[in-house]
Amino acid sequence: MNYGLASTFSFTGFSAGLAVGIEAITDRNRALWIYQNQPWLGITVGLNLN
Repeated sequence: MNYGLASTFSFTGFSAGLAVGIEAITDRNRALWIYQNQPWLGITVGLNLN
């Protein structure tokens, strides 16, 4: 399970954004997951094809 927040903007059929969050594995393997409780950052891109 991940917890996060994303924001996007659009301009003439193109969209871009930024996403941030925290890794949170909830099963029995969480002790083995090296990214447990670590923050992550992502980018989003999109194109309107209509």
